[in-house]
Amino acid sequence: QGDCMELMAASDNVVRAGFTPKFKDVSTLTSMLDYHPALPELLTGIPEGPNVRLYAPPSEQFPEFALRRCVVAAGEEASL
Repeated sequence: QGDCMELMAASDNVVRAGFTPKFKDVSTLTSMLDYHPALPELLTGIPEGPNVRLYAPPSEQFPEFALRRCVVAAGEEASL
């Protein structure tokens, strides 16, 4: 159970392997992968209110990649 969100900036530093008509560099991508199983890091976010949690990047250098999750039940209100 859960959600997955990826936030990225426009970049030329992308290695593709499929699902695109753009250049695919499979050998570079596979050389970069780590095939050791591990548990995912589960982010819990920082509470900003009763209905809002902030998920911020580990570096304050990129605040534009912060994400706020607001969960509001029917009939409730929340402010960001």
